[in-house]
Amino acid sequence: MLTHTEMEMIRATAPVLKEQGFAITSYFYTELFKKHPELKNIFNVTHQQSGTQPQALANAVYAVAVNIDQLENLLPAVRHIAHKHRSLGVKPSQYPVVGKYLLLAIQEVLGDDASPEIIHVWGKAYQILADLFIQIESEMYKEARALWAEEFIPARVIRKEVECLDTVSFYLRPIGVNDFRAMFKSGQYISVRIRPQGSEYLQIRQYSLSDLPGKDYYRITVKRERGGDKVPNGVISNHLQDKIQIGDQIEMSAPAGDFYVDQTHENTLYLISGGVGLTPMQSILKEVTRTQPNRKIIYVHSSQNENVHAFRNELQQIVAQYPQVERYINYDKKMDPKTSVEHVGKLDLTKLPQGLDPNADYYLCGPKGFMKTMIEQLTSARIPLEQIHYEFFGPSEALK
Repeated sequence: MLTHTEMEMIRATAPVLKEQGFAITSYFYTELFKKHPELKNIFNVTHQQSGTQPQALANAVYAVAVNIDQLENLLPAVRHIAHKHRSLGVKPSQYPVVGKYLLLAIQEVLGDDASPEIIHVWGKAYQILADLFIQIESEMYKEARALWAEEFIPARVIRKEVECLDTVSFYLRPIGVNDFRAMFKSGQYISVRIRPQGSEYLQIRQYSLSDLPGKDYYRITVKRERGGDKVPNGVISNHLQDKIQIGDQIEMSAPAGDFYVDQTHENTLYLISGGVGLTPMQSILKEVTRTQPNRKIIYVHSSQNENVHAFRNELQQIVAQYPQVERYINYDKKMDPKTSVEHVGKLDLTKLPQGLDPNADYYLCGPKGFMKTMIEQLTSARIPLEQIHYEFFGPSEALK
């Protein structure tokens, strides 16, 4: 445990960490991979190049500093990250390695501001947090082993289906599992592990499960990530779509994640998604209509246009079958004037014809900018934060 004096020392470094956090974590990852290149088999290299992973870690370190005397405030975020760690196969033995290079990075970047006493205290704080992760992840590994013993098992692609422009669904059936039925909570994801042609390292990516549990397959829906001037093309999304065919094998983890609906309640449910963020929503929508046929659902989705809107036919069938489901589709613009859509332009939740129910639960998934805007609209409409649930694709942007 940390003494009061040690906690004060950590709190005192918080402003410096906030200012230098990205520099610290960028240096950390550079040195970590230089000395332990095998960890590239776990970490998403694209997130390193784009800066999202170093920024996420910087936010986490800062959050520890400001919450050092109330680390229980971080438990929801710790559990969220622990799910990701378990799905990646992070081991307890890797935490001391990470701690070593994180402390070296703090010392290197802060220089004279990082005395031996401060480094020692941060080492103790890191160990407390690492022990918490290890404890939580241990329980998660036990749950995962109830499905299968290994962290990753081979699965065969039994079906491959184009959903819309740049988006393809893969139907995966684990190999060697008798009388298989997919066991997961709608809204969860799996990790897919592949060694792309010409790559020295394994690559792991997480994809939401987009169909119902209980099927004889797991379905993931993958959008082709097209890069730009600063961000390269998505290595795995392009590999999956271009190289993986029906009959091929890939490795997958047991399902993970804490983004699922509380079905002990019957209050109105808003499912709000942007772009490929609709993948977990599709599973949630199909599950809740099946298990809670009287629960009202407002399904809101925003896409650039109809050409990149996946699951259009599935959604139409669900709305026709379940009158308790109301849809609101928004496109930035329409490519075909004949396309039927509720709204064209900028999505504004405060203008939904269904209104915003103050007693409802709101589930959001999509790009960072989209979710930031949606959360701002909901909170400005006085929707309590505890009723707003969201899932990031990629590294969590902050620990709160």
